[in-house]
Amino acid sequence: MRKAIFFLTVVGMWILAEARVWASVSEVTSLDTGDFLVGAYYMPPAQTSRHRIWASVNKWNLNNGAYDWPYLGMYDPTKPEVMEWQTKWALEHGVSLFIFDWYFPPYSKKPIWEQSVNSFINSNNAKAMKFSLYFTSVKLPKAVPNQLDLPASEEFIRQVARYWAEHYFNQPNYLKVGGWPVVFTDAPDMSDWKAFGMSRAIGLLKETLEGYGYEGLYMVEENGAYVDGDYSGYRQVLDRSRADGFDAVTSYGYDYRPGLPDCSTYGTYLGKFTSEVLGWAAGSQTKFIPSLRAFYDDRIRINPPTKVCPYDYKTDALVAPFESALVEWKKAYTRTDGGVIVEGKKLVTISAWNEWVEGQSIEPGKRLGGGSDPFSFLKKVGKIFGGSELESERPAQSQGPNAPGPYDLGRDSTDVFNFDNQMAADGFITNTTNSALVMEGSGAVSYGSDIGGAAG
Repeated sequence: MRKAIFFLTVVGMWILAEARVWASVSEVTSLDTGDFLVGAYYMPPAQTSRHRIWASVNKWNLNNGAYDWPYLGMYDPTKPEVMEWQTKWALEHGVSLFIFDWYFPPYSKKPIWEQSVNSFINSNNAKAMKFSLYFTSVKLPKAVPNQLDLPASEEFIRQVARYWAEHYFNQPNYLKVGGWPVVFTDAPDMSDWKAFGMSRAIGLLKETLEGYGYEGLYMVEENGAYVDGDYSGYRQVLDRSRADGFDAVTSYGYDYRPGLPDCSTYGTYLGKFTSEVLGWAAGSQTKFIPSLRAFYDDRIRINPPTKVCPYDYKTDALVAPFESALVEWKKAYTRTDGGVIVEGKKLVTISAWNEWVEGQSIEPGKRLGGGSDPFSFLKKVGKIFGGSELESERPAQSQGPNAPGPYDLGRDSTDVFNFDNQMAADGFITNTTNSALVMEGSGAVSYGSDIGGAAG
């Protein structure tokens, strides 16, 4: 009897604690964005300060001052109240779609880093937002030696489709076009799927989903296809993507490129690019989803940084150029026959909601080039697409210029990323002892004791 009373008491305390969590985030009023559906990519932050993402951000801030810091702190996205605040802020400023990074490599025992999307599905505000997946098979060097170039198997591809159908597509707010679930893919890095044959793989996905009652699958290929401001190659991308089985193309963000004189020219470049590619897509079977990058800045993990327009990151130098880019970008979307329309709205995406490790977040916080207002970037999204720069409610924060945030995980200067331990925790089958793994393509920062860009 006493055990039963103790159990009920514990359960009751837990329910009250959960109730306090939900009660602390007030009701949400979604901002009307007219004939646009504005989405943002949601990166999977770590559940521990020792993960590579927060460890990178933490070290850079320790070396350079806190200029890249979420308002909520370096948070665990699985905490219910974190997702409640994030969805509230997004909806109040016109962002009504989250596209979650989602990884399921063939050499993994299960999907990895899916905690964020699961937390979203279970959140109170989820019913007011749409969501989708940004899928990649994650080509991590040395994660499984001698297996990176092997093609994906037919059974694995079917397994992915079944997982999507049983966990995500059955949600009433999953993004669909004409009844077809939409999946964004990091196709350039999916070497295992390419080795299998991308068109063949997409065919297997669709065939498997028929068994769940889906008549189709709307596949979107992420592809940059430009060099130093030259995007003429996008004509060929549209044709090749259709041959590979894709319905639309986009990018994680079309950003500043060497050759553009400064940050203020990004909007002009982006507007011209958006208008031209929408025109090409209008005459193609493959459609185009315009995307805007909130000024990529990789100085957090690479020193010296690359692909960064010149600006003073300690000031609000990027806020006005960001607003200008939003204006030009929106104005350029005149060819609806070249874009993707969701329930009568033109779909556009922003990179990203919370890509703190790449300095390109619209999530509230003290970010590079954002100045003292933690909502500076998000307010501009609301202003341009919904005519509002709302001063949103926010949780109480610790005092001081470098306050860690109300949901900060806590960390210290010794936090580093251990490759084997973290990959195993995330579901990888690992067989390497390399804990100082060099990031693929960067030629610089390693995932070891020297993680994070150097000072300066």
